[in-house]
Amino acid sequence: MRPASLHRVGLVVAVIASGLVAGCGSVGDTLSRRSVSVVFEEDRTQADVTRVRENCDGAGGAKALPTGPDNPTNRRYPLRFDVTGLDRQARAKLVACLDADPSVRGFQDSESTAG
Repeated sequence: MRPASLHRVGLVVAVIASGLVAGCGSVGDTLSRRSVSVVFEEDRTQADVTRVRENCDGAGGAKALPTGPDNPTNRRYPLRFDVTGLDRQARAKLVACLDADPSVRGFQDSESTAG
């Protein structure tokens, strides 16, 4: 191979490697996100979900996540809160808010299965 060709090959390898590293960063960001999925009683209504969303959004700094597409997982867990970076006391405020609503059976934390 000529020196110019080697330079091009090196450049292509560098571009591919940087793309892989960038991709790993976004995967790492996704894996580091933490959420709480609300588990409702079987007879819950959309009004129940809306009420809990409105009452608990912001509790302890938790943010209600947008409603996802209509699929079995989102029908089972129609309400999720982003709790990334919140400490135990902040998460406890969200849990207290959820516990106060009779339509909430419990919750699942993406970091554990507590609730």
